[in-house]
Formats: sequence, structure tokens, C-alpha cells
Amino acid sequence: MRRKITLYSIILLFLISNLYSIDIHISKLQGFYKARSEADVLSKKVEFISTQLKKELIRQSSDIITYIDISGLAKQRRKEYDAEPVTDTLDALAICFFYNIDFVLFGDLYLGGDEDQYKSQIKIYSKKTGDIVHTIEYSKTVENDITYAKELANAINQELMVKFAGYSEDDVIAEGKEDKRILDKLKDNKTNDSTEISDRIEGVDTIPEPGERIFGFYLSLGYYFQFSGEWKDSIMPSVTLEQGVNWSIRLVDNEFFDFYIRPFILVDYSFSVQDPYNTYHRYIHYHSLAFKVNLDCLFEFNDIFGFFIGFGPHYRFDIIDYRTYSNSFYTDIPYALGLCVNAGVEFNLNKEGSFKIGLNSIFDITFFDSLYTDLKVLSYVIFKI
Repeated sequence: MRRKITLYSIILLFLISNLYSIDIHISKLQGFYKARSEADVLSKKVEFISTQLKKELIRQSSDIITYIDISGLAKQRRKEYDAEPVTDTLDALAICFFYNIDFVLFGDLYLGGDEDQYKSQIKIYSKKTGDIVHTIEYSKTVENDITYAKELANAINQELMVKFAGYSEDDVIAEGKEDKRILDKLKDNKTNDSTEISDRIEGVDTIPEPGERIFGFYLSLGYYFQFSGEWKDSIMPSVTLEQGVNWSIRLVDNEFFDFYIRPFILVDYSFSVQDPYNTYHRYIHYHSLAFKVNLDCLFEFNDIFGFFIGFGPHYRFDIIDYRTYSNSFYTDIPYALGLCVNAGVEFNLNKEGSFKIGLNSIFDITFFDSLYTDLKVLSYVIFKI
């Protein structure tokens, strides 16, 4: 019993510590040079300082603020929008929109006429407020680029800890080292209501947003094979169509592998004609209409292709028109509940995943008086909006 309590306590503390963590994505700095004749050399200096600044900030990440290199987003999520370096609030807005992130750190680096003169203006953009929430001005004459990058990172981290976490500068230790006073304050904060920290961040909600939800239209066309049923030897399958809507809810998102659940609402229509080898029934027209609710589990790799499995219930109506050799005309309309299972493969035709094609195989079981089973093979497209 004690072991269970200890385990639950550890899990609870882990979840609480991550609840208040703020992720800040870092962009390269935009360079400005006084000595235009040396633009190529100074451009390399800006590139080097930007890289070192990212490394230093990432190294100073803590339970309160986590710094993330923004350059990895386009590669990880295969988006077309890659605006690094972020130069203004419009770029920052686009980055937040395309990649669903909350904060972007960007800014300008001014290099004076002398190589050891540096000046920076660093800005923090918030998706929640839609504007710059903090600006840091920093200038210093230093011996080399690495020293400046380290000192700039220390200054940024100190100010953001004061801004977002509410600590005094004495509580923030340079070089990313943890101080006992910070840990004590963090423990105290965890026992308070979550709104306290939210208020310190100027109303920005730090609780992770739910998984991405995308609405789409599903259109398919294919053929089917009847395995059992009253009319199995009397009809010849012609065509089957399945149309509807779906919602893609992403639960796992990383560089190589995504996992979605996809609820569907579908209407299925199948049409058959008389089997030419049938010697008893004539003029058969076989219509089948089913209303379905389905749930797929999609495993997608590199945002390019994936495979899925699914299941769900359906309610089915069949309309069968036929004549016998006595010229008696009949219309039979049976209806019943049923179940289906399906599996298939799917391919993205663009990086955004808004247009997909795939192949779906569906095995239906319908509980008429005599059990009806069939297999549908459908090619389909999904348009997402």
C-alpha cells in the first residue's frame, strides 16, 4: 500500500511540475551592421552568436521555462512555412499559427564599427495576447562572440524568470544553476491555486491545448463481394459508394510518427443487378443503404503515409425488386443492425495533410433473419478544412 501511495505521489508531483512550465521557441537574430563593406563577415558573426545564444538558453532551461530551438519545427512537422529569422510580429504570428506554439523569442543584433561593440534588442511574442509581451535591451563591449552570447543568454533568462515566474533577480542564478531559494518558492507555488502563476504571465494560459482536431469530407468508390445472405446466388454486385464526414484528432505528434483517432459519420450505398446465370428470379434490382458510425485508429509516418484499423455499428436497409416465372412482382425491404471492421492504407498528397487518398477494405456483418456478410474494397479521398 505504501509503495502505491509513493508511486502516485511521484506521478502527481511530475504532472504538477509540468503544468506550469512555459515553452519559449527561439529564433535566429536579425543582423544590422554599421560597416557595410564587411557585411559577409558580420553576417557570419550574427549567425554564430545566434547559434551560441540558442545553446546557452537551452542549457538554462528549467522546470519554470523551457527554451526550444525554433529551427527544428519545420523539419519535425513538415510544414511549408519556415520564416527564420523571425523579424517582426507578423512573422511571429505566422509561426505561432502554423506550429501551434505560445511564445516566440526573436530580436535584432547590432554590430558597431568596432568588432567588440554589440547591442541587442530581444522581444517575446505571445500568441495569447497577439503582441510583444516583453522587450529586453542589452549592450556590452566584450572580448569575443561566445562571451557575448553567454552573457546575453544569462540576461534574457534572468529577466524572463522575473517576468513570468515572479522571482527577484537575486533568486535567479547565472549559468543556469538551480538555487535552493528557487526550488523552495517553486514548491510553495505548487500548493497555491493555478491562477496565481497565470496572472503573472499577463493572462497567458500555459495549460497545453488539446490535440489538433481537423474536420474533413470523405468520398469513396469501389466494389463489393457478397459471402452469405438470401440473395447471394441471385445477384451480381455492381458498385458501392461510401460518403460522409470525419474528424481527425491527433493524440501523438513527433518527428517520425503521429497517432490519430478519427470518428466518421457515413452513408453507404451499394447496387447490384441480376446474376445472368440465375434461372429463377428475373429483373432483379438490389439496392442497399446503410447509415454508419465508425472509429478509425490511424498510425501515420513522416506525415506521408499511414495505415489504419477501425470498427463501428451500422443500420441497413435493403430494397429488392424481382419477378418470378409466374410474373409475380415483389419488393422486399428488410432492415437490421450490423457491425463492420475495416483496415487500409493512406497517403498525404501535400505537406499540410489537407488532401489524402487511400484504400479501405471493409468487412460487414448484418443481422437479417439469415446472416448477411460482405467485403467492400474502396478507394477514397479525404478533403480537410
